[in-house]
Amino acid sequence: MCCFAFFYALGILGEIIVQIKKILNNNVIVTNDAEGREVVAMGRGIAFGKHNGDDVPENQLDKGIPSERS
Repeated sequence: MCCFAFFYALGILGEIIVQIKKILNNNVIVTNDAEGREVVAMGRGIAFGKHNGDDVPENQLDKGIPSERS
């Protein structure tokens, strides 16, 4: 299980879902963790064809970096 297990919500099939706050490029998004802190999340093509507010399954995320500013 990845470090994103605490992020956003459970999907219909019980998978962890994060919501896109801002798209930086096709592979990098900004999202919030459960405590409201900004996190930069990376994964291959996670934002391709998506918009701000869309959901991304946790299993597509490879890495998360907490932001210095919230």
